[in-house]
Amino acid sequence: LIGLKCAGSCNGRVRSSSSGLLSIEHTWDENKQYHCEACGYSNFEDSLKAITKLMTRIETIEADLKDDSVHDSIKYSKSMGQDLKQLFDFMSKSYCHPQTSWYVACSSDVFVHWCANALNHISDEDEQLNICHQALSVLEKSRNATKFCYDYEGDLTWLIKRGMEAKLRLFVNPVDFDAIRLVQGVRRDLMHYYPSTDEIISSLDETIRAYSYS
Repeated sequence: LIGLKCAGSCNGRVRSSSSGLLSIEHTWDENKQYHCEACGYSNFEDSLKAITKLMTRIETIEADLKDDSVHDSIKYSKSMGQDLKQLFDFMSKSYCHPQTSWYVACSSDVFVHWCANALNHISDEDEQLNICHQALSVLEKSRNATKFCYDYEGDLTWLIKRGMEAKLRLFVNPVDFDAIRLVQGVRRDLMHYYPSTDEIISSLDETIRAYSYS
């Protein structure tokens, strides 16, 4: 189950002919044949090529974001955010099932991380709030795919994403007490894996201090 949308315009699940019913494949294999369980459609070559092209673009942007030689004004430009949002929309609306696709979860993750980091480089409050709302919207649309792909023992991605969502919610609404409790819960669970001095834990501690009211 790789999260493809049926190119034959039905809502059936797409699987590889060689994978078992319970197997999960995060990425597609060009050496396998794929088919829709509902209608039998099997010509997914165009969809898979489009996904490859989209993922190549996402990976290029992600590399630029990690490249210290690329200036922050380019990394966190409005056009960069628009590109990532558009890539997510193509993945989730045109080619991939928003409930189960690893590609949807991956493109969401890159965009949301961009949003969280961009907040530190933007001074206009309205623009900051707009970025937060976009990130929260993408998180909501990709929630099931992210949970499906990452919420299992040994992978902390789901927990970390939940903490990031809570921090974005608090940026929009500083008295979102459910979000504060979510940050506290994520911190408690991550403390089983990270020391208190870790950057992730320190960031959560900073959020708790900033938004806890007596």
